[in-house]
Amino acid sequence: MLGHMTFAVPMKLKAVALSLLTLCASVVASDRVPGGTWMQFEDPAEAGFSLGGLAEAKRRFEASDYAACFVVRDGAVVAAWGDVEARYRCHSIRKSLLSGLMGIAVDQGKVSLSDTLAELDVNDVPPLTALERTATLGDLIKARSGVYHRAAYETKGMKRDRPERGSHLPDTYWFYNNWDFNTLGAIYARETGVGIFEAFDQMFVDPLEMQDYLPLHGRLYYERDASAHPAYLFRMSARDLARFGLLYARRGRWDGQQVLPAQWIDRSTRSYSDTSKRGKTLERGGYGFMWWIPPERYQSLREAGMYSAHGSGGQTVDVLPDLDLVVVLRTNTYTSDKVPYSDGYGIVYAIVAACISAPSDEAVLVPLEPVGVSQKDRRKFQYSNTLNISSSDMPADLAAIESLLTAEPPDVDGAKRGLDEMLQKVDGAHVDALHRRMAAMMRDALPRSADETVPRE
Repeated sequence: MLGHMTFAVPMKLKAVALSLLTLCASVVASDRVPGGTWMQFEDPAEAGFSLGGLAEAKRRFEASDYAACFVVRDGAVVAAWGDVEARYRCHSIRKSLLSGLMGIAVDQGKVSLSDTLAELDVNDVPPLTALERTATLGDLIKARSGVYHRAAYETKGMKRDRPERGSHLPDTYWFYNNWDFNTLGAIYARETGVGIFEAFDQMFVDPLEMQDYLPLHGRLYYERDASAHPAYLFRMSARDLARFGLLYARRGRWDGQQVLPAQWIDRSTRSYSDTSKRGKTLERGGYGFMWWIPPERYQSLREAGMYSAHGSGGQTVDVLPDLDLVVVLRTNTYTSDKVPYSDGYGIVYAIVAACISAPSDEAVLVPLEPVGVSQKDRRKFQYSNTLNISSSDMPADLAAIESLLTAEPPDVDGAKRGLDEMLQKVDGAHVDALHRRMAAMMRDALPRSADETVPRE
């Protein structure tokens, strides 16, 4: 299976991809964005794609263990393979989502990247040293804080490779550090007065008209014996993440509104650290404000302006602004093994190689068809569901979940298992109103009992 092999880019693909550098200079991004429903090119050739090349990219996708691939060019869908509606775990893509929120908070003057932990009265248990508290928010967002405190949701590799406390001064050494990422999320919530999942809903979901996300799909994950600051775990669909990627490709502008400052996008998607020599698990190139820049061996992608959000299992949101192209790859990490990032790069290379001309100004667009029932069946959780939830009994089942939460004491674990199972089987539109009514109760109850037993970032 391709999903378990290292992908070597064929010379033919390299040559075609390199030839696209001339195309990049000629492509002018339109201002087209999707409304409530994605529109799709009726003929991918009108999006500037070779049909044979796109078929090769699809073959690579189908030979891999990826669950979904969503390709957008010129603000419309070129390809939607697999279950693009399923809300899979985002893993470390969460960090790029927070980067966007931080950009708005900085622009609004609610936080400054020059603020130090001491100035913000940020500490932990056990406490930070005076030197550690000189780290700034800018150091945290670049994973260069020099604070090597234990953190929630660390992988075995993070724990193994974490430097000794006090071994590096702030902003002198890059380490992929969940303490930085988690603490930045806690600071954001405190300084803005809005939780991360609700803020994401307000700042991005509503203006971008995302179709599947609800704040209730997010979870705070605490490990209080390690740190006071929780991880913030997102679950999102490929088609919603593509809207986030398209916002970046559009330099923060959406339907005539500047949703995210263009200057922030420029600052956050340039490299501040070279991570390529930090071990095989993190050979992902440059690192910005919680965004990745491709390694040098993918030079043609770098020259096309590509930057990416990455998450465990091979999850990626790849933005190639010079081609007006966004590619989202998702893995169902509830059921699948991790997919090597090299496989993802191989699929992206094939997609880029298939992109041979500028989009047609007269392209015919049609509404994107919804996922079929057979695909939705693949979403089901693999662990037991104590509430036996079915879509036909949705209102009654939601009431049952609500009653578990309001019991004395609340049965949080039972409610969480039932809710997770239900969310995997139904569309968000069916439960939107009831979920919003329940969100406040769930936020209070769920942070103390997260469902992620094996952290994978």
